[in-house]
Amino acid sequence: MIPKPLLGSLDTLTIKGYFFVDKIVNLLVKGSWEKSKYGYALVVNEFKEIIPSTKDGIIAYLSATVNGIKESMAKKIVGQFGLQTLEVFENSPEQLLTVKGIGRQRLQKIIGSYKDSRSIQEIVSYLAPLGVTANKCAKIAKAFGGEAMNDLLNEPFRLCETEGFGFLIVDQIA
Repeated sequence: MIPKPLLGSLDTLTIKGYFFVDKIVNLLVKGSWEKSKYGYALVVNEFKEIIPSTKDGIIAYLSATVNGIKESMAKKIVGQFGLQTLEVFENSPEQLLTVKGIGRQRLQKIIGSYKDSRSIQEIVSYLAPLGVTANKCAKIAKAFGGEAMNDLLNEPFRLCETEGFGFLIVDQIA
């Protein structure tokens, strides 16, 4: 809920938090308002990446978030797979080899980048209800990469290797 002093006058918004994104993406954020000497800021404790559902949106999403895919390649991919493109990335990425210009080496780079970008969202969804902040989730994603969720589910005590996660915290998560 927006604080009353800001209603109708929200031209600029300060958001505090750590977001593990290095490109322009649309986010849905949840948090609380904090008043500081600079005005109000939204302190984010949860966020979710909004995945586009149109062909143009998917093209923009892929070219902005996946290393190895520029707009021209994104258009080729979406031209071939249409609205099922992101399902292909999730469930059968080897089908991307049928797109002209994607070989095995490029496919590995694309898949790795896509998994890394999706990893943080999975981690936040899994750990936020347990009180783990988005900042700490980002640290996990950075430390463990695209396999972070697998590590969390199968070897949760590996979190002790991450700064800010001691045994007691990890034990509660496990």
